[in-house]
Amino acid sequence: MARRSRFPGRAVLDYLYNQQRYSMELIAKIFGVSREAVRLWLNQAGIPTRDRIYAVKTRGARKRINVREIRKRLKDMFPEVVSLLPS
Repeated sequence: MARRSRFPGRAVLDYLYNQQRYSMELIAKIFGVSREAVRLWLNQAGIPTRDRIYAVKTRGARKRINVREIRKRLKDMFPEVVSLLPS
């Protein structure tokens, strides 16, 4: 039986996916889950996913991203996600 990952909440997903424009893969790294789990979370939250053409066009547009820094920022902004983030 597959382990169910805990849903971080719509506000957190909206911040990461829409406001920060992070990819599903990066969000998966942040929470230590699969890309598929993130896709399911976005669907559950009612957040439309970006199409692959847009994702490919914008790939590489970002500087190197430090996942630890993002986790630290999330803990400060959304205290409810502390228990969901890997240490």
